[in-house]
Amino acid sequence: MNADEAITVPQAVLGYTRDGAKIGGFDDNGTLEAGKAADFVILNKDIFTVPHDDLQTVRVKETWMAGEKVFEE
Repeated sequence: MNADEAITVPQAVLGYTRDGAKIGGFDDNGTLEAGKAADFVILNKDIFTVPHDDLQTVRVKETWMAGEKVFEE
């Protein structure tokens, strides 16, 4: 991988959440705010602070869809 061509973790998160929802025509989705459906994951590590080389060790602990837990490690 060429580090000059890599995106940052914040850019990736926005691409898969807010921006992805907007591109898909779901402008009211993609962010966690009061009154919105709560679709999110809880991770075992903070992806914004974990060293880049350790990102592959991050695991999903819980998955929530529409405010309901649908997966737990």
